[in-house]
Amino acid sequence: MPKKLAAYYILFAISGFCGLIYESIWAKYLKLFLGHAAYAQTVVLIVFIGGMAIGAWLCGHFSNRIRQPLLFYAGAYRSLGAPPVPRSGWAASGSMLETTSARTILRP
Repeated sequence: MPKKLAAYYILFAISGFCGLIYESIWAKYLKLFLGHAAYAQTVVLIVFIGGMAIGAWLCGHFSNRIRQPLLFYAGAYRSLGAPPVPRSGWAASGSMLETTSARTILRP
């Protein structure tokens, strides 16, 4: 396997791991809002799988027009991940442990 292809696989795995972390954080917050962990997990899974279905449908519909799929994926990923950074406090504080997400995960 070429090194460049292996690097892409590693990046996709890290991306998926980050998605799982976001799912657990949202489930924890929704549990506080909805009052029960089962309802929170159900909402998170419905939104996650629904988003994947909509994304697959859109990409399938426009895939013939995309000349560089990897570049398109990187742009889509960045456009979804970049907006929360300035609001999260991470960029301002300089420490990931200061963000709400990290405190939620590390809280006993």
